[in-house]
Amino acid sequence: MFHDMEVRNCKPNESYENKKSAKRVWLTGDEQETLLSHARKRERISIGLMLHGGLRSKEVPEVTLNKINPTTTADGTKMAVVDLREGKDTRGYGGSSRKTIIPHEFYSDLTFFTDMKGISDNESIVDVTPRTVKRDVKAAVERVAEETGNDDWLDVSAHDLRRSWGHTLLVRKNINPQKLMALGGWNDMSTMMRYINIPTEQELTEEYARVV
Repeated sequence: MFHDMEVRNCKPNESYENKKSAKRVWLTGDEQETLLSHARKRERISIGLMLHGGLRSKEVPEVTLNKINPTTTADGTKMAVVDLREGKDTRGYGGSSRKTIIPHEFYSDLTFFTDMKGISDNESIVDVTPRTVKRDVKAAVERVAEETGNDDWLDVSAHDLRRSWGHTLLVRKNINPQKLMALGGWNDMSTMMRYINIPTEQELTEEYARVV
């Protein structure tokens, strides 16, 4: 059973289906890998885009191969840049475009999936509705819950994958907050910080040891 998963009650927005049971969940790195290992082919791609790139469920169907640019940094690190042209409208005057980054290994998974399915470079890699993306996440977490006997998994939503991505980069990987804002498409720091969990005791002690 997983004991590190952070599950907290929250005040849901008006569109939330079950306002009495709204939760926020942060997955550890091991838990993220567990979820991916229980996902089926299309589910794994959708979940990977949210866990590795911080995509919203509505942005997953937008991704095509010709919007992804593989690149290599000066130190030889391989990665891929995803161009998201229609961001979320958070200020009332239309969404803004942004670019996010996915690991090279996951980019290889994407190209293998599109080759296997015969998906062209300008076609949606996951050609489903955002609602179906959410259902794919639900199906995968239900498998994990059944196998582990840990019902906390049933509280995991598609949005929690983006939440876990942001927390991993900011708290566990020490990314610059302004750069995370750009990658995640948040307009201000306060909005972004609603997605980030407070550090665990272990994370606090590790950070202290790093700086002293």
